[in-house]
Amino acid sequence: MTGDVHMKYDEGIPLGKLMKDEHGKYKHALYNHWLITVKTQPVENSLHMRIVGFEVEPRSYRPEDPVTLTWNKHTPLYLEDLKKGDKQTFSFTYSIQSVVDNETMWASRMEHYLKFGNENIHLAAILLSLAIIITLTCIISKVMQRSLNKDVVTSIKSAIGAKERRQERARLPSNDEPEARGLT
Repeated sequence: MTGDVHMKYDEGIPLGKLMKDEHGKYKHALYNHWLITVKTQPVENSLHMRIVGFEVEPRSYRPEDPVTLTWNKHTPLYLEDLKKGDKQTFSFTYSIQSVVDNETMWASRMEHYLKFGNENIHLAAILLSLAIIITLTCIISKVMQRSLNKDVVTSIKSAIGAKERRQERARLPSNDEPEARGLT
């Protein structure tokens, strides 16, 4: 492999890579070893160390190649070679090394992991959420508008009916009027 340290952790650590072999053909290399580097810092006025970060370097080793902490150019383990005839075995391994990192401040130790590889995914999720919120708001406002319209119409009809009843009562003859006594 190339000996590159994997720095984007939002999508996980890859299991392999499509790359050209020594003959220029594209093959799938399988990462079967992780070199994990833990970055530490001494705690002030103490004998303790605190972790301020880590890095993962995925590597690919053929079964006959020795695993080393330092990068040495070697032939990776290709999936295409595993598919050929004979039953082959290989191991998934990891190595851990600790290094003292005096440059990373304790307060900013998480900034390394908050870097996202593809920020367009987050923008698309935000826009989709806004579209859903706007759609639901329109649906709810339409339902409320219809409900309130029915309530307003019912209130107006009952007010008109009460007014008409009052007017009807006002038009009915009272006992003091000649019509009410039958004297016409």
